Amino acid sequence: MKGESPNNKRVRADAYRAVLGGDFDCIENALSSLVADVIELAKRRGEIDFDSVGVSGQRKLVLSESDLKHLGLEVAENVIRFVAAHWGNAVEQQIVRAENMELLREEGSVAKAEKDRRRGELICELYKSVRPSFSPGRSGNGEANRTVKYRFEMQTGETITVRTVRDTVREAGLTGGRRSKGKN
Repeated sequence: MKGESPNNKRVRADAYRAVLGGDFDCIENALSSLVADVIELAKRRGEIDFDSVGVSGQRKLVLSESDLKHLGLEVAENVIRFVAAHWGNAVEQQIVRAENMELLREEGSVAKAEKDRRRGELICELYKSVRPSFSPGRSGNGEANRTVKYRFEMQTGETITVRTVRDTVREAGLTGGRRSKGKN
């Protein structure tokens, strides 16, 4: 649609694919069978005739221009009904789902930030309590980080990595950052 946001266009396209089973060939098959149904119905009503033609006994569809226009309009009406019935609701549902996902994403990020904050506090608390019992320097830091990892997992039942402990402690300013190698 004109003036539609790119996000809505993507959502609409995703909804179309969902309705079609992810395959645009389905629309061609559905519309072909729709046209065949309209022609078959017109045959049964006596609105169109078939004449025998040729040696092989093939039959030819005979339509006047007005009959052809009438069939074209009937096919177009059925296509519109098909589109409205199959795509209208799916597009609305897909847009609602996308909007709900945006809301849930915001709530989820707030909840994750809170969980990360609590986890960071516990890691720092454990680090402060165990670090003095290890030797100063790099090897002492490594041992302290492993101990914090183990104690954190025992207390919470959650798993973390030593790298998570190291990064959390560094961000909290409890250890120095990495030193660059070089002259200065």
